[in-house]
Amino acid sequence: MKDKKEPKDLLSAILAYAQKNAPVEEVRKELNIGLDKLRSLVEKLEKKGYVIQIETSAGKEFISLKKEADSGQTIYMKTKPGQEEIKILLISSAHAGLKSQQLHLLSTAYAMAKKEKVHFAIFCGNLCAGKPTKKNSRDFFLKGTEVFHDEENKREKREDVSFEKQLEYLKKAYPKTSIKTYFLSGWREMTFKEQDGQDFLKMFCEGSKRFFYSGDYVANFIVNKAVIEVMQAKNSEPYTKSYEIQGLEDKNKQRVTFVFPEHTHALDPDIICLGGRHVPLQIPNHLPRTKDSRQAEMIEIPSLAAEGSSEKVKNIMASARTLGFGILTLKFFDDGSLKSTVDEWWSLSAYQKTNGYLSSCDIDELKGELFEAEEELKQLKLDKKDLQAAIVKIEKLKEEIAILSEFISRPRKLGHLARILGFSRGNLENEEEAKKKVWAVIGRLGEKGFTIAEEPNEGTFYWQREFQTEFHPLDLRIEEKRKILQTSDWHFGNKKTQKERVAQMYKIAEDEKCDMMTVAGDIHEGMDAHPGHGQELEPGAGGADAQRELALKYIPLSDIPTAFIQGSAGHEYKAYQLRVGHDIVKALVEDLKRRAEKAGKKGDDLYLYDEKEKIVADYLCGKFKIMLRHPSGGAPKAKSYRAQEIIRAIFNEIWNGLPDDVHAISIGHLHLAMFMMYKGIAVYLVPCIVDMNDYLTSKSLVPDLGCWISEFGLDGKGNVVYVKNQYIAFEPAKRESIAVKVKVKE
Repeated sequence: MKDKKEPKDLLSAILAYAQKNAPVEEVRKELNIGLDKLRSLVEKLEKKGYVIQIETSAGKEFISLKKEADSGQTIYMKTKPGQEEIKILLISSAHAGLKSQQLHLLSTAYAMAKKEKVHFAIFCGNLCAGKPTKKNSRDFFLKGTEVFHDEENKREKREDVSFEKQLEYLKKAYPKTSIKTYFLSGWREMTFKEQDGQDFLKMFCEGSKRFFYSGDYVANFIVNKAVIEVMQAKNSEPYTKSYEIQGLEDKNKQRVTFVFPEHTHALDPDIICLGGRHVPLQIPNHLPRTKDSRQAEMIEIPSLAAEGSSEKVKNIMASARTLGFGILTLKFFDDGSLKSTVDEWWSLSAYQKTNGYLSSCDIDELKGELFEAEEELKQLKLDKKDLQAAIVKIEKLKEEIAILSEFISRPRKLGHLARILGFSRGNLENEEEAKKKVWAVIGRLGEKGFTIAEEPNEGTFYWQREFQTEFHPLDLRIEEKRKILQTSDWHFGNKKTQKERVAQMYKIAEDEKCDMMTVAGDIHEGMDAHPGHGQELEPGAGGADAQRELALKYIPLSDIPTAFIQGSAGHEYKAYQLRVGHDIVKALVEDLKRRAEKAGKKGDDLYLYDEKEKIVADYLCGKFKIMLRHPSGGAPKAKSYRAQEIIRAIFNEIWNGLPDDVHAISIGHLHLAMFMMYKGIAVYLVPCIVDMNDYLTSKSLVPDLGCWISEFGLDGKGNVVYVKNQYIAFEPAKRESIAVKVKVKE
């Protein structure tokens, strides 16, 4: 007789059995307890927040876990003495089990993480494909049902085994790695848990020393004193990419002093990471970080799976996905609080595969056999009989290769295959002959080990290949790297401009060895942009000449090439160009060139301005092309909306024959900071150096002050595959706030 376990051990054991949907009789025998004792222990677990049910199925009672006690966990970590930074691999949405999975990109992420000496990884939800439905079943390759006999009802029942198939597959196919990885359940894993009580990630991580389950939908990681809140988005895909994560930021901002200190950090993260939105997106901290204050940086993580066919239909209005991963570097003050971050993004949409879930094609063997047969025919002197046999062999090989090639991308109908073999559409006399010919080719392929199966419900044929379980990382090669400091909206002439920041940015660009600096418009304040504008001007800075002289005074002489455009609102283009025909930016650039020439430098190489385009211009740095734009109009609530619309418009222009090789876009005017990798283009909202003024206050707009330092990597095809961002936030001027005292009676 087995020794009785301690109550705590019993509760853990019952929880483990419930996660497996174990038979009640088996649980009682293994734990040596009666049914009443089992029910009382289940009640104790339910008091802790678990939802556990004992259900009858196929004449037997089963114990199953329907809901976990806690939706998230908090993981605590500390750096080693003397360790100033820590690197985290950020990955999400592998959708393993869908035909659109791209597990070779997941292997690439781990290979790059090892090379970069990453300390640990966070998988932000949707590792597996989840439970199929009628609408999305065609997207799955890991699904199925098993039939068993229901003794109680005397009939056959079907049971979904997608959970078991996906779990078994991932145990084999997930990259072998020594990097500790923390997994968060997304909505796909939760389809198993909420409908069947099956905890996919707990089962996947069970017994592993490197994989850890960290909760459902949300988890907190506390590294030293830095709080990272990780979340997985629900099953929806809005067009505007930043909308949800901005909502998360707003929720965390409250004018509340918490009574219970243990609740404080939960609403005060340093970084918020959101998976399931399928693009790399970064909204940096608004203010510089200090030891005593937290400024939340918001991050969205790209996908590791392409869209399935049903997703394309469902999400017609959803915006495009970017495939890839991120590496986040945290740097700390000496007391352990977060000092700064560096965000690296690998954009690998160009490297996605069709049918990457299937084993590699052996079609090359047939091509090799054909080559040998053709060479043999050329070299050997054959008699008429052997010559005819050799020609027939070559023709058959060509037919087999042609038919097999059609199955690489998708299933095919019999009529399509017949046309590949030369039979015309609609010729009834040849219909039977065509079918016989196709079946003959399929038969020969079967004899050579290529299984062509029929899908009766669809009326199609498909190549039944083995599922791939070993995925090799890409050999990524960056052919060219460029580093650029991006700034905008200096507004020389406005009394709220932090003029000394210009020299500071040039010093940063020199220290960082940037290849160039870009200024996306509104170098000058202009005049009469809105009612009361004159009150915001510096004394003596009320005209074009005065503002240009002010800019010339504060722009230092530097060896960093600088590209400019005009502002399109009332500050430059409308204030001077349209009203009096004066191009103030052209005049400034000419002054800067003359000053450089006097100092023995080549002014034409240092100061760049496209006087034809003015408010939109492309600049080429090596092979890297960046577009500067200064739009007009107000700032939308969702920061990514304007950027997405600009890219959409650019692609419409491309289709009309304009250049299509832009790699990045730097957008001024909005006085906001944001980065997003979208449709293969790195797009930035570039902040300003102007403090809050009366006009911004009246519009309830809060400007971001700072600049971007961005490093870009191009592959051999001209794709932007690597972006490394460091955002430098500037301290705004402190605003005096005097409260008028009201006398009250004691």
